[in-house]
Amino acid sequence: RDLRRRVSGESDAHQCFTFIHPRLPNEPLVFVEVALTSRIPARITEVLPPLQQNAAPPSEISAYGSRSDSRSPSSSPSSSPSCSSSCSPSSSTSSSSSHSAAASASTSSLRARPSLVCAEAAEAECAIFYSINATQHGLSGIDMGHSMIKEAAAHLSATHPHIRTHCTLSPLPGFSRWLSSLSEEAIARTIGSASPHIDRCRQVFGLSPSLAPSHVLSQCLQAEGWEHEEESEAAQVLQPLMNHLAAHYLLREKRRGLALDPVA
Repeated sequence: RDLRRRVSGESDAHQCFTFIHPRLPNEPLVFVEVALTSRIPARITEVLPPLQQNAAPPSEISAYGSRSDSRSPSSSPSSSPSCSSSCSPSSSTSSSSSHSAAASASTSSLRARPSLVCAEAAEAECAIFYSINATQHGLSGIDMGHSMIKEAAAHLSATHPHIRTHCTLSPLPGFSRWLSSLSEEAIARTIGSASPHIDRCRQVFGLSPSLAPSHVLSQCLQAEGWEHEEESEAAQVLQPLMNHLAAHYLLREKRRGLALDPVA
């Protein structure tokens, strides 16, 4: 239902590309959703179609992106999937283990945010790959997404040469778990040069000046309301601090020499 809402309609600025295997002609193995926009969005809600005024948010509203690794699908002619572009709804049901990019967004904030998606594809300057999903449990851990995005980008470049920017809008599925696992010393060490932001958080949230950075961060994140009010002082203070922590997580945290985050 959510996929139908995203890609149906008269505009071709929401598109869906699929890999289809010859033995499963009516069921895509992988599909990627693309929004054609006027500029690079800052959040997922800027590329999703608006919710109906009286509709509850669909159950899949928080699922954007899936686990990816460095492997690619087979290139043999008998098993190589084909790539197709469609602006019509898919009839298949996705059972992927997608991750949340907007889990904390309220229904009202989803409706209120303006969309960057163009009325027509011909007006677009950017192609945003914002959701990729595998429909088969057996494909878990097999990276078909890299090839899927390359095929889709090549098709868009050929059919819409005015689009010069291609980017992905990806979640950080392991970030919250990693942050929760850090000790007080690790948080203080990780914050490092961002310590002035901690001082500012103490002021804005009315916390004790002697409160340890880990407790400051915990109490700020547990405070109610700021995640739905992007222009609030609390959100503005937390954003550079969270950006600093997210950058450290993406660039510094490793497992077996690779990025700790499964999407990264």
